[in-house]
Parts: sequence; C-alpha cells; structure tokens
Amino acid sequence: MRPLNPIVAAALGGLLGSKEAADCFILFVREATPSPGSNGPEGDGGREAGALAEMLPAHTFVLRYASRWFAAKLANMRANQLHGSSSSSAGRGANKVPQQQTPPEAAASGDGRTGDSNSGGPHDSDEGPPAWPALPVLRVPLGGPEELPSALAAIRFAYTGEVAAGSCVREVLELYRQGEYLQVEGCGATCMAAIRGMLESEASSSGVGNGGGGAGSSSGSGSSSPGDRLNPAVLELYECTQLWPDPALETAFNSVLSAVKRLLVSHFGDTLATLNTPELRRQLLALPAEGLEALLQSDEFGTDVEDSILLLLATWVQRNGGAAGVEVVERLCRLVPQGPAFGWSISQEELERGLRGLCGSTELPTTLDSGLGTIVARGLEWRPVLVIHRLRPRPAIAFRTRLLCELPAAYGLDASTLGGPLVVVVTAPGSRLQVDRWRDGARVEEVYAEAYEGPCLLKSLQAAGQPGASLKHQPASGSKDAMGNQQAPGGAGSADLLHLGSEYLHGGKTTGRLILLP
Repeated sequence: MRPLNPIVAAALGGLLGSKEAADCFILFVREATPSPGSNGPEGDGGREAGALAEMLPAHTFVLRYASRWFAAKLANMRANQLHGSSSSSAGRGANKVPQQQTPPEAAASGDGRTGDSNSGGPHDSDEGPPAWPALPVLRVPLGGPEELPSALAAIRFAYTGEVAAGSCVREVLELYRQGEYLQVEGCGATCMAAIRGMLESEASSSGVGNGGGGAGSSSGSGSSSPGDRLNPAVLELYECTQLWPDPALETAFNSVLSAVKRLLVSHFGDTLATLNTPELRRQLLALPAEGLEALLQSDEFGTDVEDSILLLLATWVQRNGGAAGVEVVERLCRLVPQGPAFGWSISQEELERGLRGLCGSTELPTTLDSGLGTIVARGLEWRPVLVIHRLRPRPAIAFRTRLLCELPAAYGLDASTLGGPLVVVVTAPGSRLQVDRWRDGARVEEVYAEAYEGPCLLKSLQAAGQPGASLKHQPASGSKDAMGNQQAPGGAGSADLLHLGSEYLHGGKTTGRLILLP
C-alpha cells in the first residue's frame, strides 16, 4: 500500500483533542459494577459509573480505521439509530447516542445523553451557544483513574501511530495493554519495538552486549566494570512483570525477553564477579525474583563450581526471601543445576527373597536403568544397594541405602596382582540417593535417603560406603515405633514385612536415582 501523504498524516495527528472537524466525543468512565441487590451492571437506578475525565473531541474517520473496538462500537451505534434505538446494549463498552440539538459536554454527567446548556459542561462559557450540534458520545469503560493516562496514550497512538517520546518501560507496557483492549492497529508491535529500542540504546551507550563471563568462567570479570550502573530499562522491565504480555500471543515479546536476559547476564558476568564485587552484590540484592531467575536459567552465566551458584541464591534469599514468598523461593531453588542422575530399581521378587527369614539385616543389589553393572565417577565404579534392617523386639523394618565402591577391572589390579587384599581410603563423589514413594499409582515424592561426600573404604577391592538415615514413611498398616520405623503385627512373615514398604513399590519394583552432585 502506498504511504499516506506526510502532510495529511501530520494533519490527522494534529486533530487529537481538537474540536476542528470533530464528529463525536470520547468519554472515559469507570467500568460499571453491579450494586448489591441490583439486576445489572448499571447498578442502582440504572445509573452508569461516573466519568473519569472531561470528554475528548474525536473523529470517527480516524477511530473507525485505527481501532477495531471503535469500529464495532460505531457500527453498533449506526444499527441502533437505524432501528430507532437511542442506546445500545449495556455492558463493557456500551454506548448511548445523545439527543440532538443539545450541548455535547453535558454527557459527562454519565447518563449517556447530552443535557441542556445549563447543566455545566466543559465548554467555555464566554463562547455563547454551542458552536456545533450534539454529537455521539463513545464511552470507554476503564478499571479506574489509574488507567486514564494509558487510555489517552492509546487514543494518541490511534491518531499519530507513535509512542510518546520520553515514555518509560512501564508506560509503554501500559500503553500496550490499553492498545490491545481497544484493538488499536499496530500499537502492540510499535510498543515492543519501543522497548527493544530502550534496551539497545542503553546497551550501546554503556558498551554492554559483547558477551558475558561465559559458562564455566571463573575469572570474575563481566563485560561491564564494577562501577557501571545496571541498565534502568532492564530493572524496570523486571519490575513490571504483571504487565508482561503472554509471549505465546505476542511473539515479538520473545525478542524483548531475549534481549533483556542477555543484557542482565552480560552485566553481572558470572557468580564470582557478582559475589566478590560490592556494587554487583548490591545490584543482585535489588533484583526482583524474575531477574534472578533469568540469571539462574542462563547457560552464559558462568561459575567456578555449582556451590557458588547455591551461595548466590542463598545471598539473595536472605535479603528477599520473606517478601518473595515460599513458592517463589522453591521455584528458584529448583533452578540450581544438579548433576547427572542414574536410575536404579529392585524387583519385588528380590525384596521378597531378602525379607524371607530375615533376622538382622541384608543388602540387596540394584539394577541400573542403563543396563550397566556400575556407575563410573572419579575413576572408580559405584553401585547403590538397598539395606533392609529387621528391628527387635517387635517386628519392624527400616529401609536404608548405601553406596558401594569398586575398583574397575580395567585397571588389572586384582588380589593376585597386588599380592594380597587391598585396603584403600578413597573420596566418595558428592552424591545423593533417592527412593521413589508412591500413592494411588502416582509418585508423590522423592525421598532423599543419602547424601555422600567424604572418605569411604575400598577394602579387598570392594567395601561399603557410609550408611545413611532410615527412610521416613507412613505405614499402610501396623504402627511406628519411637524411631519412626515401620512395625507389623506380631508374628509377621515376609509378606507382612513387605507390605510395610508398599508405598515404595510400583509396577512390581522399587525405583530411585543416584544423583552425582556438581
């Protein structure tokens, strides 16, 4: 389509709020809410909520083509006129056609019709009689006076196609929301472009955006110097998350999110720079939860070890956790990276064999989901085992897990080669053993049965690691002793003992994972 003559475009933009050629009025009113005992949205006496501002002269030849909301409203008014109706249906966006030959300013009273010239309208009293006939009033319901600036900005955009110079991020987001409500053509895309422009302008002026510390970086140097001020547009965008459009509906917002995350990561650099630089640490504590979430999710936010990431999170939570709330803190904690997980299982048949005739304790080997016999870490092989204790004097059982260490056969260091048994102390990898707990066919939680870190014995080429705490669980039957272990009725056999651990059985087996900590 050929562009509009710039002189004509400028003239149309200059008509905003002008009485020149005006053929309607826009009246912003508080959205009507039903009063107690009323039968409709207009409340008691059928009176609509009051006006939020003076009426704004407007032009249907602009509004009709700039806004689908106004186009539909004008079409509805025209249909009502043709059918001899003086008002359209009530509700959000309802409008009423004023009577002719009366001053339009009186419509600000809220009754949907212009009143007489003595009712006190916004026209200048020294102008004498109204200079134009009564005009239709297009009522725009708003949630309250706080929405008035953004609604006026949306009308301005309808005339000019521009975001007002000097608008901040919050104002642009509020304009976006009103533009979507009034269905102003092109408003959403222009708002997204304006926010991207703010981010890019700040980035280019500060030299930010040429890459951060990078994954695995521990140099403590980001692309901004410690004294640099964090891009105000970045902080403001994260402070307005309640105004964010749905990225699934407004795809242009995805590029805004990508840009702001890139700037945020580039500014902070990595965990060591953030934690060891006073200014960056202060800026970290000022971040809203969504900003910290962006850092934790980014592969470009470098660190030396994952422990530093955990400390960074703990530092933020210490200052902001109370205000953020438990759910937000839990969501952030789940973003701290974990090491690889190796699934394992023990069949119900193996458990029954282990419980049959059990007097003291027994260890049951696990089957790894990978099909391999062991898990390789730190140059050694590791195998989780399930330990079952039968407690006395009453029949009760306690499930525990242990981590066994084995010397890989590939080393060729068997007993004959070494000339006898080998006793070695090795450092176990930081790891966590989990066991799945089930209820009504669904996994309800992951029980953290073990946390290994430190020395363990590699004795006679195979030795046990550190014992862990008993699994805590609610019995399906029986009772619990003072130690929290499952108890069965007296004289219980293997089937009764197995029933005590039924919450850990699903699909004929007990399942879990060994997680190697970073």
